[in-house]
Amino acid sequence: MGTTDPGDPTKRQDARKRNRKWLCAIAVLAVASVAVMVLLLTREPEPLDEPLLEDPVVAIGPRVGQRAPDFALRSLAGDTVALSEYRDQVVILDFWASWCGPCRVTFPALHSLWRTFADRGVVLIGVSLDRATANAEAYLAETGFTDMIALWESSEASAAVARLYFVRGIPHTFVIDRGGIVRFSGHPSRLSSGYIASIVE
Repeated sequence: MGTTDPGDPTKRQDARKRNRKWLCAIAVLAVASVAVMVLLLTREPEPLDEPLLEDPVVAIGPRVGQRAPDFALRSLAGDTVALSEYRDQVVILDFWASWCGPCRVTFPALHSLWRTFADRGVVLIGVSLDRATANAEAYLAETGFTDMIALWESSEASAAVARLYFVRGIPHTFVIDRGGIVRFSGHPSRLSSGYIASIVE
């Protein structure tokens, strides 16, 4: 007869092959799903061209259009500074470090941009990701940028705030409007005085 014994080794081998194919297909789908999620999470949000309306139900997060997460860190002056203290002001929030070459290139222009609007309710808060407070202090003293709000509590505390804002590389700058909404997230070289003026007005 042409029947196959259920215990036939050939049949068991075929079943194993089918199972392996299904497992491979599932694994490929899982990897593809993760890849899509990573792309979505790492995609840089674009700055908003239109002003946002105050909305009490806006989600809290670091992406453009979200309400900026609050945090508190000790400043180089020894005071504890919370982001929420600067509500009703426009905040330029910059993540940087003295060992970061690109930060040294872009920071003078960012500082100058802030000084242009400082008397119009714009503050510059820099979160240093240096390994020691002395490194951040030395750089700011050397460059004369001591008039900004420089934060460094510990390398761990600064890194925690960077993670809160999904910062994966520096320099990375955020602009937060008077209502606490993130209006810009990206490389500081993309900021212009015209764009800051549109938020300040």
